[in-house]
Amino acid sequence: MAGVFPGCNSIDEFWSMLKEGRSGIVTLSDDELRAHVPDDLLKNPFYVRRTGRLTCGIDLFDHAFFGVSPREASLTDPQHRLLLENVYRACEDAAINLQSPEETIGCFVAASDSSYYAFNLQHLHDSTGKQSTIDRQMRLNNMMGTMATKIAFYLDLTGAAINIQTACSSGLVALQVAMDHLRLGRCTVAIVGTSCVHLPTSGYLYEPGSIYSPIGRCAPFDESANGIVLSDAVCAVVLKLAGRAVTQRHHIYALVKSCAVNNNGTATGAASFAAPNAVAQAECIREALTEANVNATDIAYVEAHGTGTAVGDPIEVEGLTQAFDTFQRQYCILGSVKSNVGHSDTAAGLVGLIKTALVLQHRYVPATLNFGSPNPNIDFASTPFVVRSTGVSLETPRYQQSTLLAAVSSLGMGGTNAHAILQEYRQESSSNTSNNSSNNGVHQITLSSKTLDSLRIYLREIITWLKKQIDAKEPAKVENICYTLNKGRSFYEFRSAITLGSSSLAILISNLNQLSTDELQPAEPVDQVVFIFPGQHKCSRLLARQLYSTSEVFKKAYDLCAMILEDYDENSPHMIDMLMADDHDRSVNQEWQTWMGLTTFMVEFGLITLWCNIIRPPYVFLGHSIGEYVVAVMTGVFTLEEALKLVFTRTCLINQHQDHTKAGAMLAVRISYDVAIRYAIDDRLSIAAVNGPMQCVFAGDVEAIDALKSILQTLNYKFKQLEHAFPFHSHMVTSLLLDRFRQAYKDINIHARSAKTSFISTVTGEWYDENSIIDIEYWCRHMRQTVLWYQAIKTLDQSNPSSTRKNGNKKIYIECSLGNILINVTKSCVKTDLSLVLPSVSTNTTNVELSIKSALSTCWCYGLDDIDFQSVYNTFIESSSVYNSASFISMPGRVFNRQHHWIDPPLLNQSEGNYSKESPMKNDDVNETKQFESVQIHTKSSSLIQQLIDIFISVTGDLSTNKHSDFFASGGDSHTALIVISRINHLLKVQLTNKDLMEMPVIEQLAARIEQMLQMEVVPMTSEIDINPSSNLSQFLYEDDRVIIMKKGISSSQPPIFVIAPTGGTCFIYRDLCKYLNKSCNVLALKYPDTTPSLSTNHGKDSVINLASYYIGVMRSILPDATSYILLGTSFGGMVGYEMSQQLSTLSSSTPYISRLFMIDTPTKESLRIHLSDITTENYKNTQAIVLWAMFGMKYNFSIAEAEHECMKDEVHLKQFCIDKKILSSDVIDLDAEFHKLCHYMHIFEQNMRAIDDYFVEPLKSSLTEINFIEVKSPLPHDPDQPHRLWSRAVPSDQFNLFHVDGNHLAVNFEPYVEKLASLINKRLLSNSVF
Repeated sequence: MAGVFPGCNSIDEFWSMLKEGRSGIVTLSDDELRAHVPDDLLKNPFYVRRTGRLTCGIDLFDHAFFGVSPREASLTDPQHRLLLENVYRACEDAAINLQSPEETIGCFVAASDSSYYAFNLQHLHDSTGKQSTIDRQMRLNNMMGTMATKIAFYLDLTGAAINIQTACSSGLVALQVAMDHLRLGRCTVAIVGTSCVHLPTSGYLYEPGSIYSPIGRCAPFDESANGIVLSDAVCAVVLKLAGRAVTQRHHIYALVKSCAVNNNGTATGAASFAAPNAVAQAECIREALTEANVNATDIAYVEAHGTGTAVGDPIEVEGLTQAFDTFQRQYCILGSVKSNVGHSDTAAGLVGLIKTALVLQHRYVPATLNFGSPNPNIDFASTPFVVRSTGVSLETPRYQQSTLLAAVSSLGMGGTNAHAILQEYRQESSSNTSNNSSNNGVHQITLSSKTLDSLRIYLREIITWLKKQIDAKEPAKVENICYTLNKGRSFYEFRSAITLGSSSLAILISNLNQLSTDELQPAEPVDQVVFIFPGQHKCSRLLARQLYSTSEVFKKAYDLCAMILEDYDENSPHMIDMLMADDHDRSVNQEWQTWMGLTTFMVEFGLITLWCNIIRPPYVFLGHSIGEYVVAVMTGVFTLEEALKLVFTRTCLINQHQDHTKAGAMLAVRISYDVAIRYAIDDRLSIAAVNGPMQCVFAGDVEAIDALKSILQTLNYKFKQLEHAFPFHSHMVTSLLLDRFRQAYKDINIHARSAKTSFISTVTGEWYDENSIIDIEYWCRHMRQTVLWYQAIKTLDQSNPSSTRKNGNKKIYIECSLGNILINVTKSCVKTDLSLVLPSVSTNTTNVELSIKSALSTCWCYGLDDIDFQSVYNTFIESSSVYNSASFISMPGRVFNRQHHWIDPPLLNQSEGNYSKESPMKNDDVNETKQFESVQIHTKSSSLIQQLIDIFISVTGDLSTNKHSDFFASGGDSHTALIVISRINHLLKVQLTNKDLMEMPVIEQLAARIEQMLQMEVVPMTSEIDINPSSNLSQFLYEDDRVIIMKKGISSSQPPIFVIAPTGGTCFIYRDLCKYLNKSCNVLALKYPDTTPSLSTNHGKDSVINLASYYIGVMRSILPDATSYILLGTSFGGMVGYEMSQQLSTLSSSTPYISRLFMIDTPTKESLRIHLSDITTENYKNTQAIVLWAMFGMKYNFSIAEAEHECMKDEVHLKQFCIDKKILSSDVIDLDAEFHKLCHYMHIFEQNMRAIDDYFVEPLKSSLTEINFIEVKSPLPHDPDQPHRLWSRAVPSDQFNLFHVDGNHLAVNFEPYVEKLASLINKRLLSNSVF
């Protein structure tokens, strides 16, 4: 359950209010009321200043969490927003994972009419009948009929989404509909939600005879009862069929036995449409009792509709008395929550249900407030009911041995009655307080959220809650906490996890306190899980025995192998006895070493069986030497029996061969294969394995290895001798040994098959060959030839069968062994930015279960979602015992980052006069326009700010704009920025520039800047940028019109990133990117030169060469002492940045260089799909059309053909086309000026397009420049085609990094794609400690 109520913002606070007998009804002050209530009404003696208002912040909403734009959030009724948040909270409280494929979730909601639309937004309604987009959006976001479907949309619910409206009884009627859907199997989870928010927050004028209280106090069933007090409430409950909920061990507040619904009709004698009817109410209650199969005498408590009206209360008690039909008197407590929180309209029934569930859970009935003497029209002494003015415990002899039952009534105006029967839920044995968990159990806790900040807040909330649990009467058990977080919560991008080997809350808190979230990056989905199997090695018998004793899955796999061996050869080693023998038994230790090949296979097979039990497929398998036999089993080439027999025979043959040949050895050396091959020319040395770019293993006789060690030591090579008495994969695997292996293969009668799952052979380093893998000769080569581990990893890294990432799959490599045999060599082979390599068991571990679960937690944090936590619990014996009785519990959920999203209504009683409905910017009257132009500017706190607000709204359409609004956050872009600047300059007679708006996009800041202009005083910088006045660089930058400060980092000592304008010449496109760049970053935009003499050369003023030369001059004049620069350019900007590197590298050695260049989907002539150079000068109109379409076609939804049709006409038609497509607005002051400004930027765009065609990409001259090329994954048909190709050929491979990100050529620079783009750039910047 979840909810917000008058005076309380959670279910816990709600229960505290009820139990303590407090009221949430408040008295409003005249100051609060005056904004919305006329003075004459306030002076009326009958005006009642009482209401039940919400204190949760109805103007706040976490738009980013739910994927709602700020503008849409401001236009949305708070009933929608608050219910969405509370539905989510209720699901977390119920441990419903909204991402679970096992659940079909239905949504059944009710809400009051939208007073937000009527009161706050109505003045924005377009009364001309044009049906504007904003009008449609306002209606859609305030239509109560779409509330259920909007919740389903934002939470991705696939069950029925239905709105219910039966006035005051809507909440319980929604409950009844939800129950029907559950019973019919139409959904597995049903959410019931109700929302009621009255606006404005005010009192009411009492009229004699009305249902409203003249004193603003609700007194149900009391002699002073004289009416209701309106209140607000938003709440939600989550339902499941009882059988499923109990089986799945959910936290259950109560059981709903039944819910009946009927209507008064007219035949039953209703006095009027709005009047209650005792006969119909009684019939409804009887239906509920019958459906629940309970006796009325067993009902301990009834939560009445209880509005506190002199007429309604007696009728309700009469209906209850008729339905209960018993001679027992005053045994059932009657109460009404409206005495605490007032009447919340459509939410009232669900508020009553929540109170009743809490009554049953706590076995306590709170007092009904304001009750002294009963209503004289109710003879309680002759009824089953009694009203209590003080709280009553139900821990009495009458109820101690029985299960409590309670009922809820909700009566709708218009005659729809609803009545529900609830039953107390008693767990037979509460796993939360049971002592069946060991103090040394191994537990995993997973935490995630959508942003790093919200994850940190979430973590703090969990820690605070845990500290309270330590002192609680029944503290939560660690296993229940883990069970709830791992299985009952959705997973998001920012993740953190811990694994601990204790069931102590104190130790859990300590671990969480030490959890670091610094530099945590969002997790991306993992494409492949690769299990790697080492070759023959010394397995720890201690760890193997521990795993055998703690994991039933591993034990079964190991036992199966042992049984197969014993059945095959009675002389085979007794693997179970050997495993379980004392560690100090030397003979057993020697035998374990003798059968190293066999123990390696059996332990690795047991581990992969374990891993496949807890991580869902698909998988990739890769085996080193004997590890490939495990791969052969997992891919179906061999049966387990066949592989075991082969490994056993192979081990026997090698052991026998060792007795008749020279002693051998193996040496791992940090050396490349190209160099290693020089030392393997002697027939006494072989290269047994190439494990990495600088990792080879030599094999040979002991004397040859010793001689090699002496040489390598002289040359300072690092090496390590391996614990192998036999030199595998060398010339010492003789023909005789191979012949014996062939014969054994035939004797065993092996029938190798084609692999069911593809894998990479470490014999060839390539994907397996279907024909060779079933041939005995393959397995002979496998024993003799070099293990090509490095080549196999490279082949896997280069393959991309399913990922959308063009530069490779994101992989997790998990080593299936009890050591760290292949970890380091594999790390040296893989792409570090796309791979996680980790062992099953960490070095020096003493707890195998803890180590494996820690590895699993690391995988989850990295982005692996295919984890079956229930199977994790079942895999380990102790976990299975603990977690098979663990329960979901109610615990803190994620904390929303709620921000102000609100449009204020027109104010009454303003000193400056009445509110004007029409904005001056939208008025076509010429005189009014002139009047607006001549407005006297006073201070930034009054008319100037209002004028800027009007201008912003006229351009962005964001009606929630206020003095704190950021132009770009409100939907502004490079094009609309030009319009805003033009309008401000025209109306206010100033010379505002792009630089001003870029650096001061917030209205309040911009107003301050304009005032400074008007007073002819320019100060260094505004407060938001917060540049240290003592910084010479900061002062100079502000005075230098050639740069724009896009982002001011927290460290002024860090080198800035210079961003370069793309086609069109504006840098506004980088605004979104700057928001997500590292907080240390300083970002400076190089302004595009409009007309500069230095550009007038033979290359043409807008050529790439000239622009690069110009920007270099700007950078060097701003940072004359810099030794290097960092550049970033999207599209055309990346090409200019490349040329800047080229030019700097040709100057003197003391000249600064470009250390790092980020090129975002930068095209070349070859990758462009549209070339202006193909269009002749005679057909210039076509060029205009292409440019117009390229700049605005996608945003304003028109085709190139439409543009051509208009551009082939005259300028008047082109201007009208721009107005029709909303590129220009017809109600601007100087339309011609804005049109010519538009044409100017179209000309720049065209020149930039031609410059791309004219630029020849030469090989990169600088050996110091790192090129980071970022290409989009989803290019549109007209976007550049694989633009990286020519750049990658021009740049040396060790200086060129290729990345792929979501989005298309333009969209990658904006939400939602830009966040991942920034994350990638941040990683590259941090990789060499630039920041």
